[in-house]
Amino acid sequence: MQILELVRDAIRTRHYSLRTEDAYLYWVKRFLFFHGARNPSLFNESHICQI
Repeated sequence: MQILELVRDAIRTRHYSLRTEDAYLYWVKRFLFFHGARNPSLFNESHICQI
């Protein structure tokens, strides 16, 4: 499953609104684009905590 599908499933399981789902997916896409669209399983703490 792709990361966006996993995020979408997690959000829907928690019964968040569709606007919240859109916002989360938008920021996940931006995060992935910023890091060169690499596989998220290759990320470590330094990628996430970058300032």
